[in-house]
Amino acid sequence: MEQCPTVYGYARVSTDDQNNSFENQKQRIEDYYKYQSESGSLTGTVFGGVFADEDVSGGIPLFDRPAGSELHHRLRNGDHIVSVALDRCFRGVIDALLTQEDLLNRDIFLHIMSVGIDFSSPIGRLMYTTLASYAEFEREMIKQRTKIGMEKRIKDGLPVNQHPPIGYRQVGEGKDSHFEPDWSERATAVQIVEWRDVHQWPWAKICKKLAFATKRNTGGTWGNKNVRQAYYAAKNNFPLHGGKPDPFTVEQRMARHSSVMS
Repeated sequence: MEQCPTVYGYARVSTDDQNNSFENQKQRIEDYYKYQSESGSLTGTVFGGVFADEDVSGGIPLFDRPAGSELHHRLRNGDHIVSVALDRCFRGVIDALLTQEDLLNRDIFLHIMSVGIDFSSPIGRLMYTTLASYAEFEREMIKQRTKIGMEKRIKDGLPVNQHPPIGYRQVGEGKDSHFEPDWSERATAVQIVEWRDVHQWPWAKICKKLAFATKRNTGGTWGNKNVRQAYYAAKNNFPLHGGKPDPFTVEQRMARHSSVMS
């Protein structure tokens, strides 16, 4: 015998928001189910109760929340999820659409009461297609703005992540952060060049020497990877994000820092 689809309610409860108490959301979901099961898109379904998360951030994905995770494991093909409002389930429209896209592959449908969305209906599916197109456009615009912003910061010699390149240290925080030359680390890099090119030391010997001598300005240790990075950075005048190199030549820095590593 074929099992009827199940309709589950989902509520997210904040203790300081009485308008969205569990009792309030539960009653509205039950009323919605009663109406839709008698004359709407939920005819021929059974009600499976309401899952509720209390004092859980809306920024956490729906199915990563305790009750949301339990709901996710209950869902079967053809089931429905009903929630009173978009922000009870999702961070925003894009988050809702990405979740619904995954659910549609399993023939599971969302109902968002506050905006009248019923993804199981023809109109709901049309709305989904329209909103999904808009969401894709918005994602592309965000990617483009991010790329432009990163390119400008790189051009201006500003940080784009939390890891300064070899020979630099990060000063300041947020938008005010910038890179300044780290002369101590540059001295180490110049010394690596001398050990490698002048004294013909193998990489293993250089790594062993530095492992006990000093730490990087980030607090990490010198290993095979960053020793090689330091070597090539010094040989190429310490490029900043692949941009303009430092004006000092290796020879000038070797003369300037000859006493630092002694």
